[in-house]
Amino acid sequence: FASAFLLGCYEVNKKISLNGNAVNIIGKGYYDVDVSVTVAPTAAGTVTATLIKDGVVVPGATASANAAAGAPVALAFPALVRQACCASGSALSLVLTGAASTVSNVALRVQRI
Repeated sequence: FASAFLLGCYEVNKKISLNGNAVNIIGKGYYDVDVSVTVAPTAAGTVTATLIKDGVVVPGATASANAAAGAPVALAFPALVRQACCASGSALSLVLTGAASTVSNVALRVQRI
């Protein structure tokens, strides 16, 4: 089971914007990303949330937890994302894998540093 989450963001100088199920980053530099996802598995098992940039996993940007069926679990992690100087823009998204789950909350903060 994998699904993309709908994300929200704060637009700053048109460098960060919401685009469907992704957050686009346009300006070159480094971006501090904080992720928090609350899920309740429909069956016991491991649930994992992962940050993806342009279809590729961001190294170290993942959180997993073992949970009982119906028990809410918070998955949170920070990440540092680099946008190359000549790139036209990149899309950040989250993917949930593992035990099928109901997502009750997604918070994503993206800030250029």
